[in-house]
Amino acid sequence: MPNYIVFNTVNFDGIGDFIHFKDIMLALLANPVFKEVVFTAIVAVDSRCTAAHYQRIREELESLGVPFHYGNIREHRDTLSKDIDLQKKLQTADQAIIISFDGIFRFYKSYFKTNTPIKLIGEHECNLAGPEVTHFPLCKEHSLGLGEKRIGLKVKNHARLAPSEAWRVIEATDPHVSSALLKHANEDGFEAFFEHNVLVPAYFNNPNDFFMFVSVFKKNESLSGEKNIIFVQSGFKYENMTSEEQQRYNALYLSLYGSNIAQVDIVTPDSDPMIIAKNSKGSKTIRICSGFYLSHLSYDALYQLAQVAGVSGDNSLEHAVSMDVLPFYHSTNQVSKRATIYGLREITQLVDIPLSAKKSFQVFFTDAFLGDVWDVDFPEMIKAWPLVTAYLRRYHNAYDNLQGIVLENVPPPLTNTKQRLSELKNDDSPSGSISCNIS
Repeated sequence: MPNYIVFNTVNFDGIGDFIHFKDIMLALLANPVFKEVVFTAIVAVDSRCTAAHYQRIREELESLGVPFHYGNIREHRDTLSKDIDLQKKLQTADQAIIISFDGIFRFYKSYFKTNTPIKLIGEHECNLAGPEVTHFPLCKEHSLGLGEKRIGLKVKNHARLAPSEAWRVIEATDPHVSSALLKHANEDGFEAFFEHNVLVPAYFNNPNDFFMFVSVFKKNESLSGEKNIIFVQSGFKYENMTSEEQQRYNALYLSLYGSNIAQVDIVTPDSDPMIIAKNSKGSKTIRICSGFYLSHLSYDALYQLAQVAGVSGDNSLEHAVSMDVLPFYHSTNQVSKRATIYGLREITQLVDIPLSAKKSFQVFFTDAFLGDVWDVDFPEMIKAWPLVTAYLRRYHNAYDNLQGIVLENVPPPLTNTKQRLSELKNDDSPSGSISCNIS
């Protein structure tokens, strides 16, 4: 049976690298073309990874149902790379696939035959393999993203949810979150809650980037109308900041004066709400819920409900696109992700949407925050965005390119490949589903 080794290194700043790995592995495992392949995962995490992230990644690996070798980078260097059985598996591998970046591959490269095909599928706009990879003659570099020669975004199909449906999911899977939302919004039930509040997901590791997203709601009152705004913020945690960092962060909200915002509250799981800004002339309250753990189902439901989301990573961007949610995209690595931002802007100009929406998208998707000088029509963009995501799902979907990448320079894994490919071509499953389409 074909033997494929899949590498993944997870940086200290989150688990985004692993999410790329998991999404791609799920797609390959669901593809009948690879049903005879034995995939072995070799995953390393940075030693600075939190205990919670370490455990979550282990559980996610176990759920894949494939053999895996897991530990921190030091353990791979000192112990796992000396595993005799693993070495034999590497020596007989039909290929190696590296997802996100090459990281720990250097500890294992010497066990592969020189003619082993090596594939790198880099994170967004990143296919810079090191010499440990490129010295293999059959090395092929690829990258997710929307820049030139990129393979697209990982766009899935997710249905939108009505407020009542989304609330039922959150209440069933994370009742501590639904209870906290009702309590701090002073509402008795979900109907009153959504009548008076807008729920907005936001993922940022940089507090300043999150503040930029908040200030969009100051300038564009059409996003919330007369309703209060509740941000479910993940990434950085307010309670983990030093007192000096908290003071600087709080000072950012002074600029909300002059708007219709009356008050800004920080809500955390283990303490009373903290008022960090007040404006006697305003009428709406912003509540920032920070540090609340959400399960996968609740996290998805939050996006399936939202119209706009703040995103700063590869996967949070792809999540918003998959859910037809307009993303305020300000990457933690903004300069290196510029090509994807510009790609989004260019694609909005190709879709059959009103000219006013195209003009707004032209301004919205920029690599520099323009703040109060933005002249954009959010209602028009929100209305047009599902047509943009449909275009991305059909023409720039990385899932549709995975099969070709994996089969490049290796024998097809199925015995009767031509017949099976013909069957799969006639499959009428929709584009963008987790199983890759054959083109």
